[in-house]
Amino acid sequence: MVLLDTCALLWLVGNQPQLSDAARAHIREHRGQIFVSAISAFEIGVKHRKGKLELPMRPAAWFEAALNFHGLAEIPVTGSIAAASTELPPLHSDPCDRCCA
Repeated sequence: MVLLDTCALLWLVGNQPQLSDAARAHIREHRGQIFVSAISAFEIGVKHRKGKLELPMRPAAWFEAALNFHGLAEIPVTGSIAAASTELPPLHSDPCDRCCA
């Protein structure tokens, strides 16, 4: 399973150089088999609301359009995933990067 984090999703949609050509090719070749956590929609909405991310439409519509256009599948954040994420080692301070299946 390949799970894109929020930054990778933003780089993909924005055609940013931080996402390698090899990663882009892999995403294209595995259309429908690349995943994004629902928590990314939350992170994108928060960044947009704080004025740190400009979007051409409301965050929910942008997220849905991005997933559809790139053939990505969403993984929901369930209660058990959220609770389990609190038991992971504290590698960094971003709690949203801990809520993935």
